[in-house]
Amino acid sequence: MPRPSYMKPYPDWIDKLYPFPRGYKVPEFSLFSGEEKVQSTVEHVARLSAQYGEAGAHNFWKLRLFASSLTKITFTWYSHLSPNSIGSWKDLETKFHEEFYIAAPDVTLDDLARISQLPSETVEKYISRFRNLRTRCMTQISEGDCVPMVVKGMNFSMREHFKGHHFRDLFELTNRVTSYKRLLQEKEQRRGSSKGTYYRDQLDVAVISDSEDDSSDDEVCMAEFLGKNPTECAALKKPGYMKKNKVLIIRKEYSFDLTKADEIFDALLKDG
Repeated sequence: MPRPSYMKPYPDWIDKLYPFPRGYKVPEFSLFSGEEKVQSTVEHVARLSAQYGEAGAHNFWKLRLFASSLTKITFTWYSHLSPNSIGSWKDLETKFHEEFYIAAPDVTLDDLARISQLPSETVEKYISRFRNLRTRCMTQISEGDCVPMVVKGMNFSMREHFKGHHFRDLFELTNRVTSYKRLLQEKEQRRGSSKGTYYRDQLDVAVISDSEDDSSDDEVCMAEFLGKNPTECAALKKPGYMKKNKVLIIRKEYSFDLTKADEIFDALLKDG
């Protein structure tokens, strides 16, 4: 029994008469499997047109390279095409659409209004998904009019922050969302960072940062106050004055200042 052999679906003379340019490197094409419902044959061909590069200038080169963009069931389909059944790039593209084209369902305004951010979805991906669905909407609507619908579908924290804000389009909204997320991340990093300690009193906030040299072996002296009554440290007093019942009295306010750690230690040691 003769062993079967693979034969290309287009004539051999195409390879001989239309060789690739010297030094031409086959690009890494986006692969089309035909197994995903969201995959569009039209979009795949359009994407290939951009990825072909120099080969995109000639239909016979496109014909020869097309198989490199197929995988799984689509490549199986291509390998089973009859020999010499394809005579041109147009023939191959037509057969490809006939076999795998699936019309995407139309999207209505009601559909857009019901879209919301998924629990595991970032805001940027949610906005991108909304924008893609908008291109299939039967009713023409500007991006500016889409913004309130997008904000309404965000998770609670983002919706609470951006509700009532005006944005020209989804691009501006995406930029503002990205900036806001960076601020939240920076705030969270500062809150959990061991590189800065924050002390707050009634008047101000002092930020005390560690030394730039983390490898320092300086000794640290510590003391714990175990008394029941509050103690006063002269180094920390902030004298001030206030009027009460038309009488000028001294107002005492305190702040924990790490730059005066030595004085604090000495005062606690002296008071026992």
